[in-house]
Amino acid sequence: MIEEIRQDAEDRMKKSLAALEVAFARIRTGRAHPSFLDSVNVDYYGNTTALRQMANVNVEEGRSLVIVPWERSMIPVIEKAILKSDLGVNPSSSGESIRISMPPLTEENRRDLAKIARSEAENARISIRNIRRDANNDVKDFLKEKEISEDELHRAEDDVQKITDMIRATGVQGYVNCAKAIRDMDQRHILKDIKVPTNIIVGDKDPACPVSASETLHSGISGSQLVILKEAAHLPNIEQKDAFNRALLGFLEQVKT
Repeated sequence: MIEEIRQDAEDRMKKSLAALEVAFARIRTGRAHPSFLDSVNVDYYGNTTALRQMANVNVEEGRSLVIVPWERSMIPVIEKAILKSDLGVNPSSSGESIRISMPPLTEENRRDLAKIARSEAENARISIRNIRRDANNDVKDFLKEKEISEDELHRAEDDVQKITDMIRATGVQGYVNCAKAIRDMDQRHILKDIKVPTNIIVGDKDPACPVSASETLHSGISGSQLVILKEAAHLPNIEQKDAFNRALLGFLEQVKT
């Protein structure tokens, strides 16, 4: 039971970091990224629907997003939803797709974005502190019920603190720089050189590494497999661990044979 508390705390802290990454991805930096539109919801025949559940969103030349709705009749509705959002961009329609050009940043924009980034980082720190508090309180409840000893309590609290220290040791600036490096890296040209068995597992709700990116990997790596896990985001091994383990173990069995 203590191990379950420890694991739950670690999982939740990792999710806080993943949420921070998503928040940073949404901050407009002058470069285009599909996750920029994650907050846009569209009135789809009376139902509020996320834009990315009804259209493909692609990046062109680093500074433009091209939205291709699955139903062309939804183009005016999508345009309206984007204009009503707080993203501050002006979409333009060609009749078959919608294009959004990301304007270059001004110095004032950069200062505003820095403030937003600091605020998001502080929210993540608060979330991690709250998770640590919850885990310690859960362990103390076990002590009150005489299900564990004082020594076990102290060991559990030490474990929770070690996890907290590990997560907090991931510096925000280092994390941001890592995210930027991943965002700007383009190694599609070497995919054809990968000759080993490859299994690509992605969550269908991953805003940081969307399904479209995994589909690019799949099409570029000869003989690769692509598994899309439902109701999973950036940490499918945690969010849908049973499905993830089945996909991974099934692949390893295939490789063995």
